[in-house]
Amino acid sequence: MDENQEKIIEELKDLAIENEASNVALIKIDDIRFSSEFRDICETKTCGAYGTNWMCPPYIGDIHKLMLKAQSFKDGLIIQTIDHLEDSFDIQGMLNAGKTINNLARKLKNSHIIKKLGEIMVLGSGACGYCKKCSVLNNASCPFPNMAVSSIEAYGIDASSLAKAGNLNYINGQNTVTYYSLILFNQRK
Repeated sequence: MDENQEKIIEELKDLAIENEASNVALIKIDDIRFSSEFRDICETKTCGAYGTNWMCPPYIGDIHKLMLKAQSFKDGLIIQTIDHLEDSFDIQGMLNAGKTINNLARKLKNSHIIKKLGEIMVLGSGACGYCKKCSVLNNASCPFPNMAVSSIEAYGIDASSLAKAGNLNYINGQNTVTYYSLILFNQRK
């Protein structure tokens, strides 16, 4: 990595920490696990976003093509948030934490700093959630593509392998919820 790119990475890390990230780590994409099993979880409609959001399956695209696209990058910057919950049934706290990580992903995606990295891809956690109701339900295109973020799961990425690759704890204690965002990029030679 050249000195200029190292400086950009440090600026992104600082920006993430200033905006509620708990941890940030630089990783190699080869150190994370990809599997279509994570897309299968989306199809069970566990989170309720399947078929209701442009950034979620099936609209986001074929899982194998998405995994290949993500794997075309060599490096990543993991952004981790750890939020405290009232208890293990604090669904609203979990939803708010999901909004926090995706809002942070959007902020990083649209920062003047990230544009200096060259080709990048920014992924969040769970459904995009930028709009109260996704335009896909009205058969209309996304009105805010620069604010849209897809999830690491939709790209077949195992969040626990992200944590391991970044030497981060995947589980962070009782009454907490941990979410991840990922900035994919290629180091300059």
